[in-house]
Amino acid sequence: MTVYVVTDTSSCLPATMAEDAEITVLPLHLSGEGADATTAGLGQLELTAAYARLLERGGDDGVVALHLSKELSATWSNAETAAAIFEEKVQVIDSQSAGMVLGYAAVAAALKAREGASLEEVAQTARDVIDHASLWLYVPRVEALRKGGRLSTGQSLLTTTLATRPVFQLEEGKLSVASKARTQSKALDRIIDLLQEKILPGALEAVRAATARAKDEHHDEVKARHRTKTKAMLDIVNPKKSDADQENPDTAWNPAEALKERTAAARLEALNLLDAPRSARIAIHTEEATEVAVELKERIDAMVEEMTQANSQLEVVVDVVTIPPVLSTHTGPGAVAIALVLDARTPSVVMQPEAVDEL
Repeated sequence: MTVYVVTDTSSCLPATMAEDAEITVLPLHLSGEGADATTAGLGQLELTAAYARLLERGGDDGVVALHLSKELSATWSNAETAAAIFEEKVQVIDSQSAGMVLGYAAVAAALKAREGASLEEVAQTARDVIDHASLWLYVPRVEALRKGGRLSTGQSLLTTTLATRPVFQLEEGKLSVASKARTQSKALDRIIDLLQEKILPGALEAVRAATARAKDEHHDEVKARHRTKTKAMLDIVNPKKSDADQENPDTAWNPAEALKERTAAARLEALNLLDAPRSARIAIHTEEATEVAVELKERIDAMVEEMTQANSQLEVVVDVVTIPPVLSTHTGPGAVAIALVLDARTPSVVMQPEAVDEL
């Protein structure tokens, strides 16, 4: 007998991972198409039936339920009502999140259950993952969020009137503006900064200082080489100067390449001095392989390569998952979400669903 884990499609959990971990994924409801599409949470009756089936399957050892934040859906409150029927055999976790924050928490909980852990231990494992997780959202256009009531009037006016490209963060179940930028490229830069600072606290300041020092050192070297070159030219035209005393400048030296190499080395040294977590898991959520998703994946891969090169004990896995229609209806086309979990027990396999495998 064992404890079973259940979540819903807002978790964006790929089918293969759910099957491997024996996680039940309940579908949230979607009706209509295009601009007329509407969504609905899971009802009390269907949740009660789902929990009952899992309890029977697990010999009443218990069920841990991970659903979309109660601030975003009625599913959580319906789950609480349904769980009350089973006399504390079902623990409903207040995720305050969505996407692969739920997915990673569900997988970690299921792995713990597979070890024979108790209901409370499995539930606590899920809570631990959620407590060490972050979720950001970038949307090229905010109309869908505004229409669904996910943005306040002030947030909506801010992004439309000032023509900013905001990066939102899901905190305590609600969307808040984490960063504002004038261009898409700057918005993606900010996402990388947010990720790096979460994984390696102090990274931005350390790298900024190291880069400044590298530029100063490069400037000093350029001046020194210029003096050497000038001296060499004077020696050539001086007939009294012996050949042994003549110095030939290094004509193969490329200032731009030298600065690039010096800056890269300085960044690595700065990152190496920071305390790193044992592992980090990043999930890029996208509806399809859009230009934004592809560019963000490339930037995250480059960031991960640099961090793991500087900190050899750090293991970072980047997953790509599909945003289901029940969520993309609210985020709109071209939206990209990024989930980060630190030191989470998740499978090592990298997921590449067919819808986004071109990333």
